[in-house]
Amino acid sequence: MSESLMRVRWISGIAVVAVGPNAPGEPMPPGSTLASLCAGNRGVVIDFAGYELISSAFLGYLIRAHHAAMTTRSRLCVCCPDGSSRQVLASVKLDRVLPIFATLAEAVADFGPPSR
Repeated sequence: MSESLMRVRWISGIAVVAVGPNAPGEPMPPGSTLASLCAGNRGVVIDFAGYELISSAFLGYLIRAHHAAMTTRSRLCVCCPDGSSRQVLASVKLDRVLPIFATLAEAVADFGPPSR
């Protein structure tokens, strides 16, 4: 999946990036990447609800986004991976560096309230 096909919506100041053919949200802004969202915001949740296949290209996007989040003190996490997606994340050991939540609500709640 190309980053240009992802969609983003905002919940409590957190960018929620949905992947999948019927993902909710608006198209990613031109020139935006997962890494740039991580670098410029409080946090990003990658929502895998309805998405069944993680490509090697998408794993690369996740790794770059993780590095951007770490260098800018942002946060990146994953929610709603199905069994096969969770297995892929585990096989490349991303489950050791990215928090994984069962639901979007749990992922967003983990960020706590927005700072003022």
